[in-house]
Amino acid sequence: MGGEFGQISEWYCKVSLDWHLTEQETLHRQLQDFVKVLNRTYRDNPSLWEIDFSYDGFRWMDFKDVDNSIIAFCRFGKNYRDFVVCLLNFTPQVLHNYKLGVPMAGTYQEILCTDLSSFGGSGVHNPDRRESIPEPFGDAPHHIHVTVPPLAGVLFKLA
Repeated sequence: MGGEFGQISEWYCKVSLDWHLTEQETLHRQLQDFVKVLNRTYRDNPSLWEIDFSYDGFRWMDFKDVDNSIIAFCRFGKNYRDFVVCLLNFTPQVLHNYKLGVPMAGTYQEILCTDLSSFGGSGVHNPDRRESIPEPFGDAPHHIHVTVPPLAGVLFKLA
């Protein structure tokens, strides 16, 4: 209770949540906005939830980049062309021109970046679409070049 806006005190059933924090402090409102966008992204992309209990719904794109502490994987829906590529950066460094494996040819767009300034992040993201390159990378048959924001998760899908 209260995690969706970053309540400071532990929830206690006899006291109301500290909703006033979203009106008084920017970071609480930004966290609330992020959770709203995250929930909408989840709802609007069946590949994130349709095949939760089968290996058919998940495939690694790259889990060997230990030097940069980055992992990338893909979630698939019932329709194989319905997928989301997820990249997670566990370091505070920004990487430019980073190769990200993708499962098929096409034009990719960022659909969620946890580092947006509107969420309290540094604002590093990928506003432009990326055309795939038909060259294998990691465990994927194609790749795109992206900017990797610090300590962030980024989701891409076919445009």
